[in-house]
Amino acid sequence: MAKEKKLHFNIIDLLIILAFALLIAAFAFYATGNWQTNSDADEVNDKLVQYTLHADNISEPVAKAIKVGDILKDSSKDTVKGKVIKINTAEKFVNEESFAAEIGDYVACEHPTDYTIDIVVESAYTADGETAMIDDTEIKVGSQLHLKTTGYAFGAYITEVNKTQK
Repeated sequence: MAKEKKLHFNIIDLLIILAFALLIAAFAFYATGNWQTNSDADEVNDKLVQYTLHADNISEPVAKAIKVGDILKDSSKDTVKGKVIKINTAEKFVNEESFAAEIGDYVACEHPTDYTIDIVVESAYTADGETAMIDDTEIKVGSQLHLKTTGYAFGAYITEVNKTQK
């Protein structure tokens, strides 16, 4: 009869198995996103800020490319700054005199050059005292933002800020 071997674990074997199990658990915890605290997520999700951006001297292709629903990102950091919910576009005209051959004289006429745009953007924010913060950007009247999306980029100033709860 052959002797049966008993399975014996020594301390080193147990430590290796335990370290391997902890490594797998840590990877699973990190991969599922559970390492982020839920209290921060709840704070961000229930606060919204709507702010109005004003941009002058915007070219026609950019003015026509901006659409409601576009996601605006910071052009240097590539962080999301909000979603476009409303757009007001106005043409800027240049008055100049042109020669009118029909009457043989110069007449004043307006030519559209660039556009002035007011864009209302909505985003979740965190509060730093009385100030709304989106990532590390302070959202306050007078701040300048350099924004982009997949089809265009522009600079604008914040002219109005409204904070709300969902």
